Amino acid sequence: MEDFIESEESTSEQIKIGKEQGDSIQKALDEMMKIAEDGSEIESGDYLIAYIIENSEALYTFEDEELNWEEPKEENKHIEICIRDKFTKRFIPYLDVQIKLTNKETEKIIEKDLPFIWHPWLYHYGANIEIEPGDYTLEIYAEAPEFSRHDEENGKIMTEPIEAEFDIEIS
Repeated sequence: MEDFIESEESTSEQIKIGKEQGDSIQKALDEMMKIAEDGSEIESGDYLIAYIIENSEALYTFEDEELNWEEPKEENKHIEICIRDKFTKRFIPYLDVQIKLTNKETEKIIEKDLPFIWHPWLYHYGANIEIEPGDYTLEIYAEAPEFSRHDEENGKIMTEPIEAEFDIEIS
């Protein structure tokens, strides 16, 4: 499928509204990449997959029915992954995102599950990670989303796993 088409479920105006939501997310992602140490995005199948690397960040975690503010301990980097559908560019929720970082020199591997993180202006999957400076391969993986989809004409999308690979440098 190249793009959404009018259907019983979606008029061209309604499709436009969905794409406007995605345009707002694109602006937020572009802004996040401006302030990040590193970041990039690729298209893979029905997905847009982006990574962003920043210094580690304090954040709230939810434990024992309370929000707790946690400062990073030995973690020095914060890795963010933003996965969107390529048709509207909207964020895809409910994914189990995993990353694998392989140091190209030492071949040391770091694997991490990245939970969903609420952010004031860019939802993403992410975590603080302790990682040594160097050149790495970053692999991103998630199973295809299992949520239901409306629209018989446009809804048969995002049926393949999410996979991306980037060459990155950690400073």
